[in-house]
Amino acid sequence: MTQTKDGAASAAVQSDQAPPSIWQRLREPFPVEKVGKLPKPTIKNEEWKQLPREHCDTCGGYHPATATIHLEYIGHADITDRLLSVDPEWNWEPLASDEDGLPRFTVNERGQHVGLWIRLTVGGVTRLGYGSVEGGAFDAEKQLIGDALRNAAMRFGVALDLWRKEVHPVEGAGGEGAPAPPPVSCPKDGCDGHLRQRQSARGPFLSCSSWKSREQPGCGFKADGTLEAWTAKEHEFAASSDDVAADLPAPLPGGLGPVGQTIALFNRLSMDGEKSRRAWELLGKAGWVRGAGMGAAHQFIPRLDPTRLSALQRGLQELETAEADETPAGDVDPEAIPF
Repeated sequence: MTQTKDGAASAAVQSDQAPPSIWQRLREPFPVEKVGKLPKPTIKNEEWKQLPREHCDTCGGYHPATATIHLEYIGHADITDRLLSVDPEWNWEPLASDEDGLPRFTVNERGQHVGLWIRLTVGGVTRLGYGSVEGGAFDAEKQLIGDALRNAAMRFGVALDLWRKEVHPVEGAGGEGAPAPPPVSCPKDGCDGHLRQRQSARGPFLSCSSWKSREQPGCGFKADGTLEAWTAKEHEFAASSDDVAADLPAPLPGGLGPVGQTIALFNRLSMDGEKSRRAWELLGKAGWVRGAGMGAAHQFIPRLDPTRLSALQRGLQELETAEADETPAGDVDPEAIPF
């Protein structure tokens, strides 16, 4: 029986339209709504656990906001659903069992279950997987089974794209991570906290780590924008070759650079009865719209370009060092500041 050219083309089209194999279906990407966020420390677990904890808008959990990254993962139920959809007869079994026929877990020095090796069989093919948890984890056995299934399913290509996104582990971190960037000090004078990026309906904003709740607002510092933008502004100053900015002090340890120093300086002067009015006048000369409060001033200062910000800082420094009996605060002329 001969086959015409048209017949060969038809057969090729049918071949192209063949349904995906079980292995292709296993590797299909998951919908975005199925992807969870798992917080992981970027420093040693012991150090991470000592940091202040707060509600996280990214994962919905309660953990330290600093020295933390989020890894994307697929939950146990969605992994199971994927396996069932391609092979209703899939199965898993522990690599070893105890005398009672139960899975043999890896234990730590305290006798806590921290690991589990399994065999996962899908479509007649068997591959190994390993699950792990921290010692003392809640429902450790359930967590170990779920983690082992995710790990073994990855060997079949399930959610492999998410596993590829994981970064290299930090020694002793107890999870995947990268060295954490140094914290950025809060610019509020007298506060030893650091800045944290948060999210509201209006967009990202920064606040101090001293904030715990509405009832415990800490130092009260708040500014619109991202931590990345704030840090970039500090770096812009550090790299500036402008003559006006060249004589500014170097960033202080902890990330308190020219922007933070200017805000801290303004805070001190705004609480000085004799110099407060002149400090606000200097801010107005820099383009500040009168009538708004301190919080808005904190948002305004970081938006200044290096030249204007350095000029404001120099004016505030002159005001701060002025002696009441020699150079009254009222004699510091805002018009003389080179904006």
